[in-house]
Amino acid sequence: MRRLIVTLASAVALTGAPVAQAVLEVPGLSGTPTVPVVRSTDANESLERQRERFLKAEDALEKLDIDTYESLSEGLENYPLHPYLELKHLSKRLFVATPAEIETMMAEYGDIPLARALRRQWLIHLGRSGQWSTLRQVHDGTSGGDRLRCLSLRAHLKDGRHSLVMNQVPDLWQKGYSLPQACNPLLDYWRENGGLTRELAWTRFHLSVTNGNLGLARYLRRYLDQDDRPLSRLLLSVHSQPERLRKARDFDRNDERVGQIVAYGMQRLVNQDPERAAAIWPFYRGRFPYESGAVAAIDKRLGLLLATRFHPEAATWLARALSHGEDEALREWQVRVALRAQNWPKVLERISAMGRELQEKPRWQYWQARALDQMDRPAEAQALYETLSDRRTFYGFMAADQLGKPYSLNHQGVAMNDEAIERVRATPGVQRALELYRLDRLDAARAEWRQAMGKLEKRDVLVASRIAQGWGWHEQGVHGAIAVSAWDHLGMRFPLAHRQSFHGAAREYSLDVNWVYALARQESAFQPDARSHRGAFGLLQLLPATARETAQEAGLSFNGIATLLDPAANIRLGSAHLSGLLQRFDNNRILATAAYNAGEYRVSQWIDEDTRDLASDIWVETMPYHETRQYVRNVMAYTVIYGYRRGEPPGHLLTERELACMCLDEVQ
Repeated sequence: MRRLIVTLASAVALTGAPVAQAVLEVPGLSGTPTVPVVRSTDANESLERQRERFLKAEDALEKLDIDTYESLSEGLENYPLHPYLELKHLSKRLFVATPAEIETMMAEYGDIPLARALRRQWLIHLGRSGQWSTLRQVHDGTSGGDRLRCLSLRAHLKDGRHSLVMNQVPDLWQKGYSLPQACNPLLDYWRENGGLTRELAWTRFHLSVTNGNLGLARYLRRYLDQDDRPLSRLLLSVHSQPERLRKARDFDRNDERVGQIVAYGMQRLVNQDPERAAAIWPFYRGRFPYESGAVAAIDKRLGLLLATRFHPEAATWLARALSHGEDEALREWQVRVALRAQNWPKVLERISAMGRELQEKPRWQYWQARALDQMDRPAEAQALYETLSDRRTFYGFMAADQLGKPYSLNHQGVAMNDEAIERVRATPGVQRALELYRLDRLDAARAEWRQAMGKLEKRDVLVASRIAQGWGWHEQGVHGAIAVSAWDHLGMRFPLAHRQSFHGAAREYSLDVNWVYALARQESAFQPDARSHRGAFGLLQLLPATARETAQEAGLSFNGIATLLDPAANIRLGSAHLSGLLQRFDNNRILATAAYNAGEYRVSQWIDEDTRDLASDIWVETMPYHETRQYVRNVMAYTVIYGYRRGEPPGHLLTERELACMCLDEVQ
């Protein structure tokens, strides 16, 4: 179990120790709560004993030692996780439980995520075991996941509810993925009774292809009308080879579904080869009565992808896409195209064409000021810089540097009295979540926490999140401040977590600890078991392959995902990887940060003869990946904020070399 930080907030959260005023955070450079440590009390000693008894009772349940379980569970009625014992006891006899027992469980514990999960398991068991009469009494067949809906509808079919089934199955059918086997008898009945029309057969086939489930699509061809099978072959072919659109004669058919196929093929071709798509699309653009919005979507995607490549025709395609209506992304890329060419009058022109709300965003105010500065209109530029310099953003810091002004951090502390803390502490969901966190049951803790926060008033969400942060559950401090738009509570939004590990790794690899903190804040918000959709793990979100390679190069131990889920090991490996990137990219933190997000290869591709001499702010603004642009801006701004949090003298957002250009001595 992780080492927990004992603060006044955490002690109050569990013990309810009386205090006149708990100052949970005070303004200042360090942002560290200046509160006394509350030592162990009878209350938290009692909680420790209850926790130990709870774990033993759980173990007895697992062993089906019911006598021991019942003996141990006595006296735990006031322990926050007592409901979990009751629910786990029920889970051991779930499949013989009566509807009355389940309803009693839901009445008493329905606000606990585990209770809802058990009820779903019970309902599915009723269907799988053929207890149709009971299932139709407790479920109406119109809600739940696919398996439960199918089982419930089969139960109602046993009772002669033909109309209900015929009305509900089309919604189940129109899915681009395979349905559970439990749905097969229901679908068979529906088809045998005339439910499957030619249109519905084509709809699901088309959904399967466009969702990439080609095996299902080929299976579904058996249900297509004979006249639709040639079109199905055409759609499958276009999915695999969208360049087939060059053979116009293959698409010369009077069928609106051909237009559907062409639009889908163009979407795939635009993503694979926008230059070729730009050559083909004009021929098809007005040829078919496409579905609403299809032409606009293709025009927009094509314009944006050509713009990210700074194609000579990008401006033309962006303008064409804007003919369908205003679009912020298109307007922004019009400016970026002009920025990359350093055509400052065009930059001003493009910004002035934006809607007022978009124009007034800090990013575009900054670029308007930069353009004015480059066009020898310093007074106008300075006025905009002055306005921006009060903002705690990448652009606000850049504007302050232009003026030689100190940064505006606008930090506010959080002071809460004991009444607010007691009110939140008494919330059962908060108590359960914090106790689950102490037991390292993080998924269950988060489920409880999300539900509890959804029921609290805004002011109490902030109190609860600060209590959680006091326990060392830093991610909830970050998320809570964001959820209630408490943007100026820097101590909550930018916690100084795992100090020893961050400082040690930064010293070992000669890194700015504020920069490493900033990366962790951006990558995981200090969630130690964070996992991305790309398979990166931990505080600094390392891919296992990257971590293994880094460990070998740095002489560190690596034992798979378990290593990445250990905060200290993750911080050390991430810092070693970051150090390697910094060396590769000539100590340029902008490039190293971009490479940490997008990969070394891509960033190396973005540095060529046309971009090496660009000013760093232009290079950042014109990176092709939206995610990486935002990532770099956030990390660099967060680095400044962490310097403030750690009480360091004000520095600069970027070094002189980073400000000058992307002119590396050599990119290896």
